[in-house]
Amino acid sequence: MNYRLLLREDTWLPIHKARELVDPRISRGLFKKLLKRMVASLDKAVKDRRRLFQRVYKIKLETRPPRITVGPEGPKLYTGQWVGIVEYTLGLKRASLTLEIEPKYEDFHLMYQEVTKKLREDAFKPLGQLALSLPLSAIKPIRDIRLALWLLEQYLNTTPPHVYVEEEGVTGHRLKKTIPPPKLASTRIKINEELYSTAASSIALMVKALKEATYTGPKTLEGLVKLHVEEQQGLLNTLLARPLIKEALMKTPEAEPNLDLCLMIKEAMTTAPSLTGHGLSKLLLIPTTKTYELYVLLKAIEALGGPLGTQGFHALKTSEATLHYNRPPKRLSRFIYRLSRSIPHPDILIEKNSKVIVIDAKYRELHRLELTEAIRLIGYMTDLAKDKELKAIIACLTKKIPDVEASLNDLRGTIALAEVNIQHSELFKMLIA
Repeated sequence: MNYRLLLREDTWLPIHKARELVDPRISRGLFKKLLKRMVASLDKAVKDRRRLFQRVYKIKLETRPPRITVGPEGPKLYTGQWVGIVEYTLGLKRASLTLEIEPKYEDFHLMYQEVTKKLREDAFKPLGQLALSLPLSAIKPIRDIRLALWLLEQYLNTTPPHVYVEEEGVTGHRLKKTIPPPKLASTRIKINEELYSTAASSIALMVKALKEATYTGPKTLEGLVKLHVEEQQGLLNTLLARPLIKEALMKTPEAEPNLDLCLMIKEAMTTAPSLTGHGLSKLLLIPTTKTYELYVLLKAIEALGGPLGTQGFHALKTSEATLHYNRPPKRLSRFIYRLSRSIPHPDILIEKNSKVIVIDAKYRELHRLELTEAIRLIGYMTDLAKDKELKAIIACLTKKIPDVEASLNDLRGTIALAEVNIQHSELFKMLIA
């Protein structure tokens, strides 16, 4: 039997309350078993993705996954900062639990759409790779064909489109030793029919997988699922534009496809990758805080004249400034790097003329500024600022408090609060000034 639980991101809920929302008739033991195994598998998946981000992009992925904690009031479930759908099953024809996590910001899917669309533009390369790595995704009905596309592309790039065939006959350019008498032989160049047949069969499997990608659930998640499927379709369309693929789809197959590759491609679209952990049968989760961080980065770039080019994953130039994402250069650290050989990592650092501006992205409504957050920002400002011009901006969805005046020893600065959401961005007026 499949049990279903719908919750909102970044919230806490007692386990017994969560069980009542699923089905009061489900046994406590079965529900806890499903939930604990799901959370453990997701924790492993997120840790693997964090290692990937650190190893490949040198970027921290700090978005928190769901977890269970035990306190004086009993065990509680924290829904984490990933939104989407995840299903854990105990095995074939056994009980399963589907957890649907809604975003707390109803226009989050539009924010995610803008991030993934913009970062794939040529001006932002290679940040497009980062955008494609944001979702944890696998398995029907929310298909992920990226691994299958990669397998097919590797096959196309390493398999010659033509083959050389030796033929015997009454004419030829060389003598072939055979028993009984020798024969004339020639070499002919023929189209590699297996390549074309394999390409056509693989494309047919992917098209079918995407057509089957249907989802029925809360409307707040439909937008994310639709964007995910459209992203897969866009990647497939890029492959379909290759002349060899066009020709393969028009040809009548004259040879058997490479069955090993076709089976690998089918397996890639129907079996969970190892990083998702054992028992996860459906998975589409998107990190909200990292997506918002990238959205704020895009709005800062727009405010400073638009992108002129990138230097790796961390430095972006505009007509008015240089932006450092998640990893400022060592030369800007005046104290911390000299003492600890490490540098502070603000979300975004802007070098504009003689100013250095720190931007911290907060994916929430800001009712108050925590002391620890203020101290951390002051530390960034003090260490990274030039000519004692201390400037910091906290970007948030909405704000309920005014700007904050901060001081450390004899240094003073302002921590400005900027609303950045789909409707408007206050970064424009703050960064242009």
